[in-house]
Amino acid sequence: MGLSSAGELRQVLREGLVRKGGLAAIDRQIESVRAQHPGDARLHYIHGLILTGRLRQKDAVAHFVTTIRADKTCGPAWKSLIKIRLVEKSADDLCDELVGLAEALAKTKLDWKQIDRRELAAWLGRVHGFLLLREIEIVSASALEHHIAIVRRRLPVKLHADYAVGRQRFIVDYGAQVADIELAVAAKDVKAAQKATTERKELLDRKQDLDRKAETSLQTQKQWASWLEEQLSTSEKRLETLKEDYQALEAAHRRLSGLRLQTQLDAQRLRFDYSRGGFTPLEIDRQPALLRYDQEIQRFDNERFSLRQQASRVMVTARGVLQDRVAATRRYEKATGDLKKTDATLSRWQKALNRSSLKVEQKAATTNNKKRMLKRLARPATFFELDARAEAEHFLQKLGASLSGKPSS
Repeated sequence: MGLSSAGELRQVLREGLVRKGGLAAIDRQIESVRAQHPGDARLHYIHGLILTGRLRQKDAVAHFVTTIRADKTCGPAWKSLIKIRLVEKSADDLCDELVGLAEALAKTKLDWKQIDRRELAAWLGRVHGFLLLREIEIVSASALEHHIAIVRRRLPVKLHADYAVGRQRFIVDYGAQVADIELAVAAKDVKAAQKATTERKELLDRKQDLDRKAETSLQTQKQWASWLEEQLSTSEKRLETLKEDYQALEAAHRRLSGLRLQTQLDAQRLRFDYSRGGFTPLEIDRQPALLRYDQEIQRFDNERFSLRQQASRVMVTARGVLQDRVAATRRYEKATGDLKKTDATLSRWQKALNRSSLKVEQKAATTNNKKRMLKRLARPATFFELDARAEAEHFLQKLGASLSGKPSS
């Protein structure tokens, strides 16, 4: 039940990376080999390589992590995992993996080969050299400084020199490539830039004209927006005042309703007292006190009716204000509709102008070319490429095999 043979591993890698068979079939093939060699962590590593080659890095991460858990001395798995974290710009995961690698290198009980430990320590320094460029920020400056300090504490003192050499060598390599780019750019013929000067001037004049038209349209839209804001603000204040008036009328109406109810109850009690005193209904109706109560109730009813009418007028006024708001909004939309059409036309012209400008600039954009080349140089993939086939070939070479089937020299 030992390790898988080089032939078995090569067959799986060829199926996944050269023949590009279906992933389901490859999964079954790997499971078949794993059933025969359950303790071989390399099967997870080559599974991760195949998924990386299929651009499924997120799925590959789990297999690389499993490989490392089973065999912390598997340098290729560490490298592949850290490369994915770099390309994905996953700062927290990247820092965790780098610290984990440093801790693994410090464990002397592991079956490390000294050459592998030194090579990985140098590679770790190379990664830090890249992060220290600050061309593309993956880890913030303060966090990176703290992280590097942690890694150096975890790393064995014997490997500090290898780490420093790897870091410095990366900086030298990067500087050399920057120098090559600068020389290549400087060697370009500047006549193209001189020839494009006239065309650039014409395009600039057209652009300025379009910018003026766009600015005029923008200012007009701002004026209309300011007008609408003023209209809506005025109507909002008016509605707030009407709301307060309506609430005051409603409160007055409730107060009168309460007084009317109290007066009505007092009249009923007085009628009851007269009835107990032996007065007939006709005599009770003629009593001055009850007549005064009836007059008071009628007065309350008249005042309540008046309040209702006032509240109704307030509601009508509020509806009018709301209609004015809608009318103002529609007027704004109608007025700015033509401006938006004009802006769309200007936008089309500007895009066409930009395309023309691009063609001109491409003829003589030495500085821009340099910037693009330097930016491309600073990408993680430039120095830490996720080339699954190359990794697989390197892995098989150590086993005396190759993807092509030819014996490794």
